[in-house]
Amino acid sequence: MTTHRSVAGRCLLGILLMAVLVVHIAPTQAARSTKPKEIVVVGSKIKEVISSHGLVISDQAVLTLSQKVVDSLHDAFRRAERNRRYTLLPEDLSCPSQPLPDDEALLDEESLRQRLPAMGFELNPDFVPALNTLANRLLETAIIRAWANNRHVIEPYDF
Repeated sequence: MTTHRSVAGRCLLGILLMAVLVVHIAPTQAARSTKPKEIVVVGSKIKEVISSHGLVISDQAVLTLSQKVVDSLHDAFRRAERNRRYTLLPEDLSCPSQPLPDDEALLDEESLRQRLPAMGFELNPDFVPALNTLANRLLETAIIRAWANNRHVIEPYDF
């Protein structure tokens, strides 16, 4: 025989489980649908590079690449702050590497050079080229993934 308390207890337990699922699932779904606050890549340059490889890139993939670069930039801010510095160094990036001679200029460098000091950070002269190199490596990885899966369109999940 089911009592009023056990039914109420199961309903309360169900509500709590749903609340936990909403709390854990909602941020993930919201994160997937958010657009970057700012575009730091030059979309036409990215499309030019991709088309030179015989591929096409979706607009959403360009936004995803921009968001990855912005995320790396924010990580660099946090690392510089943890080290009590106000100068962004190439080493502050998650995967610093030396710029290669064939790296394409994928970033809006002039805009970055103007906006970053306004955020309270100075720029080491090598930082923006290192950030551009990071964008090039991300794009190369996406190209390789598309080719490996016999696709001619680069999608957001390739980054």
